Amino acid sequence: MTLQLSNLSSFKQILKATSIYTFLGFLPTFSRIFLLPVFLIYLTTADFAIIGLFSMLSSIIPVIITLGMEHAFTRFYFDYQSNKKILNSYFSTVFIFILLVSVIFSVLFLITGNFLFQVLFKNDIFTFYPFGTLALINSVFSAINTLFIVFYRSSKNVKAYSFFNLMLFFLITIFDVLAIVFFRFSLENILILKTAASVIVCLLFSVLHFAKTRISFEKRFIKPSLKYALPVLLYGGLALIFSYLDRIIIENTIDLDALAVFNLAMAIGQVIETMMFAIQTATYPTVYEMFKNDPAANNEGINRLYRLVGVFVILITLIIVSLAPIAIILFLVKEYWMAIPIIPIIVASYYYRYLYIVYAEPIFFFKKTRKLPGLSLMAGLFGFAGNIILIPYLGIKGAAVVFFASKIVILIPTFYWYLKSSTFRFNLRYVIHIVVINTMFCMLLFLLLTFCSIETNWMMMICSVPFILTTIIISIIFIVNARRKNIKSIRSVLEII
Repeated sequence: MTLQLSNLSSFKQILKATSIYTFLGFLPTFSRIFLLPVFLIYLTTADFAIIGLFSMLSSIIPVIITLGMEHAFTRFYFDYQSNKKILNSYFSTVFIFILLVSVIFSVLFLITGNFLFQVLFKNDIFTFYPFGTLALINSVFSAINTLFIVFYRSSKNVKAYSFFNLMLFFLITIFDVLAIVFFRFSLENILILKTAASVIVCLLFSVLHFAKTRISFEKRFIKPSLKYALPVLLYGGLALIFSYLDRIIIENTIDLDALAVFNLAMAIGQVIETMMFAIQTATYPTVYEMFKNDPAANNEGINRLYRLVGVFVILITLIIVSLAPIAIILFLVKEYWMAIPIIPIIVASYYYRYLYIVYAEPIFFFKKTRKLPGLSLMAGLFGFAGNIILIPYLGIKGAAVVFFASKIVILIPTFYWYLKSSTFRFNLRYVIHIVVINTMFCMLLFLLLTFCSIETNWMMMICSVPFILTTIIISIIFIVNARRKNIKSIRSVLEII
């Protein structure tokens, strides 16, 4: 049966379905956002910087040990979904494969880890034992958890998907609050409890899943999966590693306090990334199904979905840049105030991250992933060179400039390969216009706060004014146009989008 989603009722069904998965998928990563004030208030800047380094390793290692197989499962799920026996066998094969790679990587990392830490980090707090080993354990179980999330979402198993994400969210949040606020544990014990949350969820769902299905390993799945996954691995791995180089350079050339300030600004920007990831995870099964059945017939449905995501990203960025400076001044110590000038440019970077996600989608679906590692390498080398040059002179502001520029650098060739990979075309014109205008606001604000003194509260809070005004102006324009076009309901809004 061909899935055609050009009419409004079908589009509303998509929004209803994907909104559930978006909310649930957002929960585990939302715990980081929810816990951010706890970290900033109860921990020293050095401890917050160490947690940032731990999170960095916990993000990079899963990408390596999965070899991109979770992405292959996402894509090949739709080829095997009609045969439940084959699908379960495929899941079991990918599960065992990730475990085997994890064992091999763990042995190598335990042998070389101490040397790597001495080379990469200059501080004497973030050592391989215990922090590196804890990051390794956390990463192995997080990689398996990601596979379960992909499986439950692709199979549209709302019950399992809900239970999984809610349990992970509550365990991480409760363990962290208990360790930091109530028991005032050491940093090592805080991270042990954080790791325990991932371990408990992974073991529980592994037992529940394989109690119902047979454990099997079929080599025939490995070759096609790796053929698809390895370019994605190189692309995702290189992108992730290069994206964290700025933090390593800051730690080596400045100090942990500067790293803590930069981590705060990046954590605020990460709110947008987290929301986009949750939306992407929630919508890709629907989008992939539309691509598979009839891209031409589903053109309008796909475009509406991505335009709605774009509008959502724009509104979130405006809110963040408006409120973040006020919150930092009112609730955090003065050491963190230096994050305020770089927040606008970091937030603006996610406009182009959104566009990249959109234009990369057909490349993934139509299996044109060969070019992706080259794109990541190019953007990564640009970021590495830029950080090496600018951070010693401009500090964290230089890192913020490079972060923004690197998003545009990778977007340009991605857009080119999107045009080459398929005949499908996105229609995001008005979203792009707003993105350009808001980018100009962000750049002007960044320059103002970079070259002006920001030692007083009123000068810090002034950075909120343009974005509050922009939000008001956009709202007024929308209300006026709504009256002109007789927009009286959500249905009318969706028709315009």
